[in-house]
Amino acid sequence: MLSPPDSHEWICEFAAPAAGHPQYGYACDLAISEGWSHKWIRMSSDVDAVLAGCSFDEDTAEWYARQFPERFVVPSGKLAKQPFNLFPWQEWDLIRPLFGWLDNDGLRRFREVGVWVPKKQGKSGGCAALGLIFTGFDNKLGANVYVASGSRKQASIIHDTSSKIVHFSKGLPELFGVRDSTKTITFPQTLSKFEALASEAGLTEGLDWNALLFDEVHVQKNRKFWDTLVQGGTAQSESVLISISTAGVYDETSIGWEQWTRAKQVASGGLDNWRFLPYIRCAHEHEEDRLAEDKAIWYRTNPSLGIIMDEDDFARIVLDGKVSPAAWSMVKRYRFNIWVNAAEAWIDIQRWRDCAAEYTEEDLYGQTCYGGLDLSSVEDTTSLVLVFPDIDGKTRVLEWFWVPGDNLSDLADRHQVPYGEWATAGWVIPTLGPRVDYRAIRAKLNELAEKFDIEDTGYDKWNAEDCVRGLVEDGHEMIEQSQAMKSLNAATKATETAIVTGEIEHRDNPMMRWQVSNAQVKEDWDENQTVIKRDSQRRYKVDGVRALIMAKGRMAAHAGEDTAPMVWVIGE
Repeated sequence: MLSPPDSHEWICEFAAPAAGHPQYGYACDLAISEGWSHKWIRMSSDVDAVLAGCSFDEDTAEWYARQFPERFVVPSGKLAKQPFNLFPWQEWDLIRPLFGWLDNDGLRRFREVGVWVPKKQGKSGGCAALGLIFTGFDNKLGANVYVASGSRKQASIIHDTSSKIVHFSKGLPELFGVRDSTKTITFPQTLSKFEALASEAGLTEGLDWNALLFDEVHVQKNRKFWDTLVQGGTAQSESVLISISTAGVYDETSIGWEQWTRAKQVASGGLDNWRFLPYIRCAHEHEEDRLAEDKAIWYRTNPSLGIIMDEDDFARIVLDGKVSPAAWSMVKRYRFNIWVNAAEAWIDIQRWRDCAAEYTEEDLYGQTCYGGLDLSSVEDTTSLVLVFPDIDGKTRVLEWFWVPGDNLSDLADRHQVPYGEWATAGWVIPTLGPRVDYRAIRAKLNELAEKFDIEDTGYDKWNAEDCVRGLVEDGHEMIEQSQAMKSLNAATKATETAIVTGEIEHRDNPMMRWQVSNAQVKEDWDENQTVIKRDSQRRYKVDGVRALIMAKGRMAAHAGEDTAPMVWVIGE
């Protein structure tokens, strides 16, 4: 019987240590009185679990940990054909806690596990072996075990690794049946199966699972696929969802960022959930200047360094990454588990968030302002931004977004953002019908003209002629803004400077925040700049950012600052 070794330093970045919990001493006394090691009480959530009646079964934890080297061999690499010995972090920080902790009904405590480590730490091999444990050696009749991934390629990697483990391990070919054509491994003795799923294959309605291993969550883009699968384990008494991933490109609406944030919150004690086991190994952004030479950061972040990858090879990869910003971004993500902004990001999202302030429309009644209108597509999103200069020394922003109400759910799926939630909170406005009703925008601008002194509004003429003509008839001064890079350059740079210096204040609208995180900067040979969609993908929207830039350009024009000329005014 083994308890966590003193020589093994258990690390979960962001974790709140159990010793800081006011009931830690009492929980330790309970553990000792029940005959199990209090060393398993490591996070503050472990204390909460003990107070809820949970305990640690060290015999069970040891039995499961022992199955890996006794039943499996490593299928490939420099350790090929050797016993599948778990790495220390896998055994003591994941496998033993997962199977050893029990609730007051004698069932497994953990129903969810979030594992976030850099690449080349043994994730795929560990995931493949764990899937076989759940399938054949978990004493469950008719167990359904799935490994899910965002691509067929990644799903195939896990299946192929599991298949090789079965093939090369003594006695397993007689116990398991492997079907490569369907990416399925069966265990006939208990009528159980282990199947690989990919989101490209479509939805998987009605799947009921005992264990779901979700690989590389950071690249998962199909929210229906995720939501449908996750709900499938609710019928099982000991079902467990295990998310395994590396940090990705920052997108606060993505499934990966959502799960990363959740793991951090549980680890830190910010979210009470003692049924969630978080495990995060990462470097921090403030350590970036030391990543290339600080070996302590290398080993703290990469728990399998020195086993899977030699230190010299790791050093070479890090050094090679310094040749360009794009390569260094990859090193930060894959080797140090740091989330990065999209390549050539226009604004560091934290800079934008630092400009958030609390104020209302009523606080700005009667004030002079300038507008920017991006009508985008009638089947997509549309935005209006007003900027108010010199409000307590700041430029304040008000923004409105419209989406077609009849297609709200489909649009949310395509863009992978919670339009429904944002609409309920008032951050976006659904219009009647399957397309954005420009009459609603015209009515809103007329309403705003009664509240504020709108000097004029810049707009992108694409798809705007009828709407703008109606606004001119209503008395609005509408200024066409060319979308050519040279024409937008001064306003783009002025807006960026205002954000970086904190001149701008905004209400932290999540729709605008998402769009700012989507914005990339494009530059021509003459250093003219404009904002484009992240990765040029249709799901990423930046119409609100463009409207903000146009509004800032109109403000600058009235102030006599150097800005690109607008084209013409309808109605002159």
